[in-house]
Amino acid sequence: MKKEEALKQIEAINAVINSSNKILFSGKRLIVSGIILLFVPLIEYITCYFTFGVKILGNPVINIIIQIIFFYLVFFVCIHISKKKNEVKKQIKNPIIAKAFGIHNTIIIAMFASAIVLAAIGSGELIFPLIYIFLGLLFNLFGRFTNKVVTVISWSYIILGLLYMGVASYSFYLWMVFMVYLGISYIIMGASIKNSQG
Repeated sequence: MKKEEALKQIEAINAVINSSNKILFSGKRLIVSGIILLFVPLIEYITCYFTFGVKILGNPVINIIIQIIFFYLVFFVCIHISKKKNEVKKQIKNPIIAKAFGIHNTIIIAMFASAIVLAAIGSGELIFPLIYIFLGLLFNLFGRFTNKVVTVISWSYIILGLLYMGVASYSFYLWMVFMVYLGISYIIMGASIKNSQG
């Protein structure tokens, strides 16, 4: 009897996690984000490396703040447009799961703050490798609740971020290769999540 009750509780917990996953993890949003990331090198080229290279106002901190605001708005607008018109705002069914995943806001704030500090101390070449590592940590957490594809890609972000940190000063254009990988990997994760959610 106790075994049956335990199995029912496990099934109930699994059902709550799976229903929350559909709200927390949108494969479609990841795919849209991946497509935007693939266009970032083109956006940078058109704007004469507005984001990653040129000191527009002579102050790297102002430049990085402009970068954060610009790309935040690009992502916000594109993801908002990609939502269905009749899509209602859903609530995560389990408040404990919602609270646990609130850590992603902390990681994103830490990412932006680190970018500003690195720009201020003249180590701008380390911003993108550090973002890779932060994204690796974030998706490693998400991978534990979605699927193995997300977990594997999260580890690739951490490893590549560390490697990139070691070679970032050798080539300015290296960021484009890493940005393209980021876009492709977002699309792969999005498609994987979308397939697993049915």
